[in-house]
Amino acid sequence: MRHTPPLILVAHRDERHRAPLYAALEGAGYLVASLAPGIDAVRYAAGAKPAVVIADAPEDGRFFEEIRRVSPLTRIIQLGGAGGRDETCDERVAAPVRTEPLLTAVQRWTSEPAFS
Repeated sequence: MRHTPPLILVAHRDERHRAPLYAALEGAGYLVASLAPGIDAVRYAAGAKPAVVIADAPEDGRFFEEIRRVSPLTRIIQLGGAGGRDETCDERVAAPVRTEPLLTAVQRWTSEPAFS
């Protein structure tokens, strides 16, 4: 039986940040989708139920709540954010985002029984 890697959704406002995150995650063996945060990313999460959503801090403060509503088992990793971790998120990776801590966080959340 073939193992399907967990799906990770990268939702960052800036494509220049999404692209290297996508490459690092794909290189680590994950299935990766990349969208700007917003309604398209929420719709995608509702249908695809990613194991993890990695996103920068939303401007309106509702994006994380909407992801949690449409996909309750999805873990949320917040990137950067000067104000600290949003309470809706499971973890925060401080800026500047380095590959190793991010991959460690993703591994931690995708090794849970629901996603392994």
